[in-house]
Amino acid sequence: MTLFRPLARARCPTDRRWAVQRCAVSDFVRGDLVSLRPWGVADAQWYADESKDPDIQRFTSDPADLTAESVAAAIEARHGGSDLSFLIVDAVTDRRLGNLAVDLEGSAGMVSYWMSSSTRGRGSATSAIKLLVGWLHDRGEPLDELRLWTHIDNRASQVVALRAGFVRDPTRDGLREIKGAIWETAAFRLDLRADPFT
Repeated sequence: MTLFRPLARARCPTDRRWAVQRCAVSDFVRGDLVSLRPWGVADAQWYADESKDPDIQRFTSDPADLTAESVAAAIEARHGGSDLSFLIVDAVTDRRLGNLAVDLEGSAGMVSYWMSSSTRGRGSATSAIKLLVGWLHDRGEPLDELRLWTHIDNRASQVVALRAGFVRDPTRDGLREIKGAIWETAAFRLDLRADPFT
């Protein structure tokens, strides 16, 4: 489970190539389809409930016994931390859609995400990752690349990664111990040294 860094709201110019409002300084990013907003304690019950979804349990490290109390504690503990955590919401209705996070590891960021079962297959995860990439680019984060890995059977997540601009990185494929089981995983990477908007 990866939780939550607070973000600041701001007005931002629109980049029509990516249909997003790009913020050079602010941590708030809004898109046409989805937006990224801060996690709050009021979101904890939703996170705990959604984490019980069979696919989230099958393909993420979230424990099956996750409670709203433990999520709320994680949200509060992560405020002001160095890692980045976002609640993906509908850009119009602010309906909660999913989770997106980046754990910073030196010059690389490890991306993780999941979507609510009722919102999958609509391009929301891909849009959210593109928003993240644009925000990191404009914010000037000292990162050379983003990385992510998926369970080898999580084809939907692999498609999201590719559509968001990642490429396969088989040198980082491997076996990982997750929740007491050994998972075969597929790795992906996105080079941030090149302008992602060219």
